[in-house]
Amino acid sequence: MKYQLFLFFIIILIGYSKVEAVSYLHMTPFLDENCTISNGENGVGFAFQIGECFGININHSSNNYRVTIDSTGTNGTISEYSDYDITCGEQKSSPDVSYQVGGCYRAPEYANRDIYVATNYVLISIENGPPSIPLYGFRETTYGDSACESDPQYYYYYTNNIVFHNGLNEYSSWYCNNDKPYEKLCENSNCKTSSVGGGCIRNFSEWHEKNYFLKSC
Repeated sequence: MKYQLFLFFIIILIGYSKVEAVSYLHMTPFLDENCTISNGENGVGFAFQIGECFGININHSSNNYRVTIDSTGTNGTISEYSDYDITCGEQKSSPDVSYQVGGCYRAPEYANRDIYVATNYVLISIENGPPSIPLYGFRETTYGDSACESDPQYYYYYTNNIVFHNGLNEYSSWYCNNDKPYEKLCENSNCKTSSVGGGCIRNFSEWHEKNYFLKSC
């Protein structure tokens, strides 16, 4: 009986350690090229689960990606795979992109679509998870299960009240209200506000992908 109890607690500890082992390459957004923390977060941010293979849709074109960390834990590398390679087995010829922890870089293009283009900078960090995600103006999260209840594989987010400009007279702003994301789209002083949240869905334009997506704050 004592031996069975001992095995039970060992299994629990192993399972707990596996959950705790989930880590993320996080990119916190700032407007200036030095990522001055005292200025506050502003822009488009990102988080990538380390070691996972996941799909990203960039301007209506999909590929799979995997993030790895070097032995020192201070450098993260993002590698690209074809959209049909859902296990990230054969890397594409595109060069790897590396980020030094603590470094400040131009925001990558992973969230770019239509007029919503990241022009900010990002501060690189490694965070152990699962993460406690604050409410943002908007967040799109990639999951590996149909209920969107597993650890996030990847997400990008807009800070609250972010503004995207498309010419002189058109702009879009995003904000969170009562745990729901909204977009305010204005053209020549005519504005329309709409809710942009939704349930856990597959992106059927990339039906071969294994991922599910959730839009939230």
